[in-house]
Amino acid sequence: MKINELPPEGVYGELNSSKSGLTTEDAQERLEKYGANQIEEVKKKPVIFKFLANLYQLLALLLWAASILAFLSGTPQLGLPLSQLSLSTLFSVSGRSTRPNRHWRP
Repeated sequence: MKINELPPEGVYGELNSSKSGLTTEDAQERLEKYGANQIEEVKKKPVIFKFLANLYQLLALLLWAASILAFLSGTPQLGLPLSQLSLSTLFSVSGRSTRPNRHWRP
């Protein structure tokens, strides 16, 4: 049975505590055993690394290659839209990766 399904008395028994709380000795013992009750900050990846990581996605590489080949073949009217598309894909993907995760809800 999960702890959130237990009645309060069962929770106290499961955690070796009581309604009045822990004694100073119990609290000190648990502090030494488990450490301080703190949330540690997780280091985040710098935004520039997230941006640069998008340069190596398969679609971005294909668009860059197609754009370069179009310019080399002498068709800038095809190369320019492809390069613009690859840049817009790059920026839209990197913008999405820097925002916090927000789940879609209907």
